[in-house]
Amino acid sequence: RSAIPQSLGLLLTSDGGRSGAVMVSKVAPDGIAASCGGIREGDMIVGVDGCPTEGLSIKSVTALIRGLPLPGSAGPRPSQDSSATEVRITVRRPEPHAAVAGGA
Repeated sequence: RSAIPQSLGLLLTSDGGRSGAVMVSKVAPDGIAASCGGIREGDMIVGVDGCPTEGLSIKSVTALIRGLPLPGSAGPRPSQDSSATEVRITVRRPEPHAAVAGGA
């Protein structure tokens, strides 16, 4: 009997076409990503295991995270290690909005 792999627990969305970036819109509290604590809602995924994600679709970024070949490619990506159990996701975090001082 094999164990069911735990979900990474990320919901990814596009940034609305502004830059073609893939954003984290939700981090499930019971997923692997939440237990690691390194990914937050609003983060932009800019790389997976050293592969840049700029211009990739949500489907392609998801494939990279899962260690699968990119959709439409003939085989595994060059940096893929089929025995790897970890994935390195590089994110760009939005700057916090500064409070605007002003008088009324």
